[in-house]
Amino acid sequence: MGDHKTLYYDVEPFLFYVLTFRDSEGCHPRGYFSKEKDSPEKYNLACLLTFPAFQGAGYGRFLIQFSYLLSKREHRLGKPERPLSDLGLRGYFSYWKSAILEILAGSKAPLSVAELAKLTAIHPNDIVLTLNSLGLLGYVTPGQAAGGEATQSQPATPVTLAPGTPKLMSPTTATPATPATPASPLSASGGFSGGAGDHAVQHYIRASKEQLQRLVASQPPPKLQVRPELLKWDPAQRKALNAS
Repeated sequence: MGDHKTLYYDVEPFLFYVLTFRDSEGCHPRGYFSKEKDSPEKYNLACLLTFPAFQGAGYGRFLIQFSYLLSKREHRLGKPERPLSDLGLRGYFSYWKSAILEILAGSKAPLSVAELAKLTAIHPNDIVLTLNSLGLLGYVTPGQAAGGEATQSQPATPVTLAPGTPKLMSPTTATPATPATPASPLSASGGFSGGAGDHAVQHYIRASKEQLQRLVASQPPPKLQVRPELLKWDPAQRKALNAS
């Protein structure tokens, strides 16, 4: 969210998505976001701005949701360019919470962090940070099960937080002395490790249906909602824009 932005580079490498309000007199801009045509870091958003006169109307969250919808259509994981401003972090964290909780609360089977990433297009690092801040993330060290019994750990994919990742709560914190027991039915290994060797920490999601329903009920409803079925766009159009 653009509460402080400075232009250092040419805008040619970027795509701009402008949000407008249409009435009988035409279309009036409310805000926009930009993204690199070809981002080496795979960012799905570079800069987001809601014009000051229209802040607080839900346009920023709407644009964030739209950026992830584009990532879904491209079959890619999305993440915003770092570092995020304070305002941007609040906006993203609000969206991450609602998107992740909605999926978890509606699922009848255990979900891993990797599966959540596939369903939401949110990068696993951001999912881990969000779950941790909500108290829904458990930790297991190799040789130790969630209930405290020694067991052979499952292979895990390392997670390396990129420079500038907002540390809402660090997912690489050492395992608590008494690991929490995951609650049924939505507890599963996330398949991610916060370290290496004997000190590796594996994450799992721990949440009961009742806990998830309470969290979902506590989230304010969005003022605006993207309707994916109305999107007239596909990745082939993106390729054409990149080539132009």
